[in-house]
Amino acid sequence: MLDKRKDKFWKRYISIISFVGLSIVIGIVIILNTNIYRPITNAPVELVLGASDEVVRENIFVELPTIYSDTLTRGWENWSWDTHLDFSSYVSLERDNSIRVEFNKPNSGFMIHAPHFNTSPYKSIKLSVFVDNDKTKNDLLIEITDVDGKTIGNQPLPWYTDEKILKPNVWYDLIIPLANLNANNIKIGGISIISNEPSVIFLDDIRFGDENISFPKWANDSYDADYLLTDYFEPINLPYISDFYNKPNDWKTENGIIENTFNKMRVNTATDSNYAFFKLNGGHFWFNYRYTIYTDWAEGDSINLLARYTPENFFSCSFFDDGKNVILYQFQNGKQIELGSSPNYLKTRKYKWTSTDSLGIEVVGDTVSCFSNGEVKVTHKAIFPMPLVGTVALEMWSPLNNENSMIINQVKVEAI
Repeated sequence: MLDKRKDKFWKRYISIISFVGLSIVIGIVIILNTNIYRPITNAPVELVLGASDEVVRENIFVELPTIYSDTLTRGWENWSWDTHLDFSSYVSLERDNSIRVEFNKPNSGFMIHAPHFNTSPYKSIKLSVFVDNDKTKNDLLIEITDVDGKTIGNQPLPWYTDEKILKPNVWYDLIIPLANLNANNIKIGGISIISNEPSVIFLDDIRFGDENISFPKWANDSYDADYLLTDYFEPINLPYISDFYNKPNDWKTENGIIENTFNKMRVNTATDSNYAFFKLNGGHFWFNYRYTIYTDWAEGDSINLLARYTPENFFSCSFFDDGKNVILYQFQNGKQIELGSSPNYLKTRKYKWTSTDSLGIEVVGDTVSCFSNGEVKVTHKAIFPMPLVGTVALEMWSPLNNENSMIINQVKVEAI
């Protein structure tokens, strides 16, 4: 009888020990699964923090300097629009996991989003860009938005290359100061790369940096959302070729008159004015191009071709004397600076223009040239930081009212 009781005791004891042991093992497995091997997501981690008499709840994100290097860093999300992305594309041996970005429509954008990212520890944004194209691509903007999605700053990427252009099939390693984007010492919500035209680029090694570099900000302060909203037209892709008559609504007239004369366009100053201004709508995002007008004849003191025009910031070739002489100007914040003039320049008073077939202005990087009848009259680099985008315009001026008139056969703007 005693032996049977001992057997029952030991069986119960072993059962209890086994149950406790199994419970401990299960508990350990649960802890490991919920903590050590918890899958990484882009969702915020909520922490409850004690603060004097109240509990404060915050969204805490990993704020590492790297945004993309082979993979997208945790905390950043893809918010791109009108694009097709491949986050593991191969371009060359040294860039085997870059981001292929295919911009499908005009003004489409690659965007990465991380709410409330604090830029205070950093001084710059660094990225590498590769243009997969057969020509230069200079319509790429980097744009920063705040935590509410509002644009706080943008800069053209070509501005931060030595040549001020992005050549095809070349990797460019760019550094953009956060101060130039109005994004230093604040919390931001997103970073975008926006293209004016459908195209393909590759991006890699996107990160924040601590380099406190001094680089002049792209000076065109008039290029902002308010300007585009108040003076915006459907974007025009280059090349642009127009005879004015077929597309008169492409142009905005300010203090001037456009008339149809034998299926050609005649532009005049008003009877009570000595100045006329005509601006092409839809070219606000154009970068490097040649702008040419083909004429029958003209009357007046000067005819000016404007390139990369935005209010108070542009370049102007001011032609005189039947196109024989020209002065090249740069306008920055409304201030006029003479860059150069044609050789042996001596202005005379010739009002009848009969030997000029074409006038032109060309902008490439930071270099501007003026042409008359296809001949280069003057070329010069910008003295001050120049606008990298902008439309074209035409001005006419004379000392007396109602003295300017011109017959234009065709206008052509071609990308370079």
